[in-house]
Amino acid sequence: MVVECKDITKSFGENQVLKDFSYRFKKGKIYVLYGVSGSGKSTLLNLIGGIDKPSSGEVIYYKDSVVDTSSKTMLFRKRIAYLFQNYALVDNRSVKYNLEIALAYDNSKNKTEKMNQVLERVGLSNYLDKMIYTLSGGEQQRVALARALLKESDIILADEPTGNLDEKNAEVVISIFKQLRDEGKTIIIATHDLVFSKISDEKIVLKNK
Repeated sequence: MVVECKDITKSFGENQVLKDFSYRFKKGKIYVLYGVSGSGKSTLLNLIGGIDKPSSGEVIYYKDSVVDTSSKTMLFRKRIAYLFQNYALVDNRSVKYNLEIALAYDNSKNKTEKMNQVLERVGLSNYLDKMIYTLSGGEQQRVALARALLKESDIILADEPTGNLDEKNAEVVISIFKQLRDEGKTIIIATHDLVFSKISDEKIVLKNK
């Protein structure tokens, strides 16, 4: 077991998004969260990724409930990669600058080589010096994926990872997710895209509360 959600409830004011949600996520599997808008897919990713806290219940990592703030911070930095729906890129900086964020705790001397390798993997060779604001939405989405890959994390959280991609590039992303699963990564995807049902090991349907 890599992550366990235990009786998770999350409310925003009077709006209860998740109620008593429990689930165990295991190593080397792809989990797909389905549900209509507002059903709590992105909220659940935020809770697992430590971006938000549950109103009640707990998220347990590697069979341990991590409550110490510094331990949680290191866990999120090193073990969890997040692919945001809005990319979370710095628009007025280069692709290289954005990728270097993921390598902040990497002391190796071959950072440029690593960045070029992940860019090639997502179909963006020779993009290292391009400015983010010059890229299309689909290209920005793949830069965000490349950044997530650089962290070499055990857990990858992806919010609508094919939302702005054409069919060809969506297939590239899907292929990468399958490769990551084969490498033992745990991938949790929030999406409306039914194509992910073909590669998912388990599907979780969230319903409005």
